[in-house]
Amino acid sequence: MSVTWRGTTYIQPQAATYTDTTGLATLGLAASGVLAIIGTAEGGTPNAATKYTSPAEARNDFRGGNLLVAMEAAWAEGARTIYATRVGATSGTAAAQPCQQARYELTSSSTPVMRLTAIDYGDWTNNIKFKIESGTTSGKKITLQYYNSSTGVTTTETQDNLADCNALCGWVSNNSSLCSGTVLSSYGSNEPDNVGYTNLADGGDGDSPTTANWTTAIALYDNEDVDIVHVASSSSTIHGLVSTHCTTTATDKKERIGVVGGALSESVGSWDTDGSTIERAYSLNSDRMVLVAPGTTSGGTAYAPYVTAARVAGALAAVDVATPLTHRKLSCTAIESKYTSSNKDDLITYGVCGIEQVTSGRRIIRGITTAQNISSTTEHPFKEISTRRIADYVNKTIRDNLEATYVGKKGVEGIESSIASTTTSLLVKLKEQQIIVGFKDVVVSQDSTDATVYYVTYKIAPVQPINYVLIETKLSNTL
Repeated sequence: MSVTWRGTTYIQPQAATYTDTTGLATLGLAASGVLAIIGTAEGGTPNAATKYTSPAEARNDFRGGNLLVAMEAAWAEGARTIYATRVGATSGTAAAQPCQQARYELTSSSTPVMRLTAIDYGDWTNNIKFKIESGTTSGKKITLQYYNSSTGVTTTETQDNLADCNALCGWVSNNSSLCSGTVLSSYGSNEPDNVGYTNLADGGDGDSPTTANWTTAIALYDNEDVDIVHVASSSSTIHGLVSTHCTTTATDKKERIGVVGGALSESVGSWDTDGSTIERAYSLNSDRMVLVAPGTTSGGTAYAPYVTAARVAGALAAVDVATPLTHRKLSCTAIESKYTSSNKDDLITYGVCGIEQVTSGRRIIRGITTAQNISSTTEHPFKEISTRRIADYVNKTIRDNLEATYVGKKGVEGIESSIASTTTSLLVKLKEQQIIVGFKDVVVSQDSTDATVYYVTYKIAPVQPINYVLIETKLSNTL
């Protein structure tokens, strides 16, 4: 006679012990407020997904442009972590190349022997200048200089007595904050000719990246854990790329939503009015896309609706997934268009996240996606931004924890109850965090024909926003 318990067979009479460690598993809720912003910029390396946590950090890399404007708008509304990407190609003809480093080739008796190249990309790099002089005791002396007209600060970098091109390029590449140096061909032992202060040339920002450039930039986030994607562009074509991106990544366990906006002076229009705000939303028709309108004013400057969208993206990133954006105030000082009551009804019906002017400031009329209503009386289940985000958040939390805890482990007796216990613990946490109202029917079962497959099902009730408070006042001659 023998007994098998917890995967072990016992023949000798004895007392046996088993330690259940599943209760020690670290169960964590998913992240929810990581924002990615893509746009054109003045300065900054193109096609890089870089994380920033403050405007000061961003300004160290970007000197201006739509990207920096959108980042600062998002931070103004409470965003914390922002991944930023400057869109643009780095090769091609001058006319088609949005992002270019300024450069200059130094010669020795008319033969190019070394190249100075700006570290950064953009028009500003054309203002970097250099000078080559005879060294005080030997070789050459190099001076690099840049005057920042915005700050009034001049950066000067210099080194004396450098023997040849090898030494010059080595010092520049290892010490300069402005340039790098490259020896051309086999001229490392040559000395470049002396030259007075001369500016680098051919640097460029470019403000018209191609659709292919945008596609490349957006694709950088295919495998990044971001929750919200914003493009600083009014182009419907680019918005379509974001929509496709969000739909595709959701099937690869990278759920996110896109937040976009159009151009200044757009009409409200209708679903069939070309170029109108409503036509934009109707064409997107996605529960993963949020279209924001109208434009806003801040600090006396008018900004297009896509900058308003950056504000809304920042507001989304600042709160948990269940917090609705309806009537959330924005920090802008004015809005471009004051919608009529009829306009507002139409915007909501067709999935536009509109901004309205009220006595207390500027606020979001209703936080919705561009998902079109199923009928005149039935809304799409993910029309509310918060409902869409709750569904993604619950899926991520349950999936990531169960995968980390159980996939690759032994499918021993009692594992179903262990998986059910972990799932229940996570759902309790989600309820405590006010992401869901409640849950029931947690069921774990093993596939009847494939023992490696387990099914987990449950029902949840997501927290719903309060959209209407209906008040009835009764008048009476006497009480």
